[in-house]
This record gives sequence, structure tokens and C-alpha cells, in this order.
Amino acid sequence: MEKTILLSRIHELQTDDTRCSRMGEDYLYIDVAEDGEMVRTLEAPVRFYGFTLFLCRSGHASIEINLERYEIVANSLLVVDPSTLIRICSIDNVRGEILFISAPFLRDINFDLQALHQTMVIKEKPSPMLALLDQEVECMSAFLRMMDANARGNSSSSPLSKNIARSLVSATLYQIMLFVQNHRENEKDTASAGAPVMSSRRLGYVHEFGRLVQKYYRRERSVTFYASKLFISPKYLSLLVKEATGRSAVSWIDEYVIMEAKNMLRFSGRNIQQITYDLNFPNQSSFGKYFKHLTGMSPTQYQKS
Repeated sequence: MEKTILLSRIHELQTDDTRCSRMGEDYLYIDVAEDGEMVRTLEAPVRFYGFTLFLCRSGHASIEINLERYEIVANSLLVVDPSTLIRICSIDNVRGEILFISAPFLRDINFDLQALHQTMVIKEKPSPMLALLDQEVECMSAFLRMMDANARGNSSSSPLSKNIARSLVSATLYQIMLFVQNHRENEKDTASAGAPVMSSRRLGYVHEFGRLVQKYYRRERSVTFYASKLFISPKYLSLLVKEATGRSAVSWIDEYVIMEAKNMLRFSGRNIQQITYDLNFPNQSSFGKYFKHLTGMSPTQYQKS
């Protein structure tokens, strides 16, 4: 069964305090060297109640994020949203830095994670990984190490230290958004000159659709519902999403629902009837048909696979 980890319990992932620093309940910094104990701790799925950044400087790790496997290599940045399901499959000579930021602290600094998520999602398939250039790795490491220095050198009870932490975390997240933006601009430069570009208003609808799906997917699976929230027609919303992402609006909704259904079937300990209720299906039969149509197997078969 999965477990949820709060920042106050993040010591469960630590084995060497000399490589870790904490700013109260706001954030935790870890200078990562290959750590067998951490791997054993995360062999079972974990949800961290906060936001996670992992800067990999060298080595290789194989990590499952919401049941999808990613290969983490040197000069890559992993960006993990709050309550995402994480499991380490393997790790090999990894060196890097991790920053855990608590969800309450993110709310305290009033940073909208949707802005970061939307920056990374407008592509055919969104990914929590970003490949960085050498100078971008050094830039990101500098931000992370400043947070380490703040945690080690300043009292977490001081309002000034808290303000420094707010500023550093905000600056780090905005820097990641700038990295993504710069990479996208470079991709545009290499694309064909005649390729159509969506207006900011049309992209805004797609961004907002993504935000709404993340908020309501557990109870709303109709494109009509999301279109009504945006005050546009379902047909127009479908056209915009397809143009921006290469995928239909329905497929995005289904992806979120199936991802959560798989997580719950395999790790939550809840039975199929309870999951049916949690995901707002009228009955177990309709949930089973929906799940089998999209995965090729019944919920029971998936649980046993």
C-alpha cells in the first residue's frame, strides 16, 4: 500500500544528516549520493505532500511517477507535483540535489503551481523531466545551494529567514519556467517557418482546461462540463486542445482518470466498489467498462497483474 509523507516525516528518507538541511517545516534540501537505504525506503510507492525537485548531475536512476517509468540521467531536472505517486526502481552512481517543498509553504508564498505545470504541459506528451544545458545545471544548483545555506546558517524562526526562503523558492520555480520557455523558443527556431502559432488567448483556454481537469477529473469526465467553465463550446475547446497538444480533450481527461484509477487499484487498499464511488461512476459495471475500454483489462485483472 502507498504511504503519504509529510515534510515533518521526511527523515524517513534520510540516512546522513550531514548531507541534509531543513528550513523548519518549509523545505528540506538533500545533497544526494547513491544511497541504498533511500532506495529501500522508496521501493514502495510514496506520495509526498509537497513539491519535489531533483537535479541529477551524474549517474542514472529509473523512477516510476504515477506508474509511468522515467529514466533520469545526468543534466536532467525532475519536477514532481504534490501528491504524485513516486517509486524508485533502480539507482546507479547518482549524484545530485533534491529539494522537498511543503504544500503549506507553497500556499504561503502564493506561488501558483498551475503556472509551472502549464508551462511544461503544452506539448504532445507532458513530462516531469527537463534536459538541461551545462550552464543551466550550474544555475539551478546555485539556487538550490542558496536554500541549503539559508537553512544551515539562519534560524527558521526568524521572519527574515522566512522571507529569504520565500524569495529563493519563488525565484527557483520561475527560473525553471524560464528554462522551459527558452527551450521552447529554440524548438520554434528550428521548426519550419510556416508553422502556425497559437495566439496567447487560445493557449490561455488550453492552459485553463488543464487546470480544470486537474481539479475536477475525479468527478467530471465530460468535455461539455469543462467547456461550460470556459464559456466556450465543446467543439471549440476540443479544436484548441487538439491544435495545442496533438491530442483530444477527451484523451486528456481519460488519462487523468485512468492514472488515478490505476494508482488506487494497485496501492490504495480500497476495493473496486469504493474506487467506483471515489471516481464518481454511477456503478461498478460502468467503471469496469470504462477501465477495460481504455486499458484492455478489467479492474480486477489489473489489480492481479
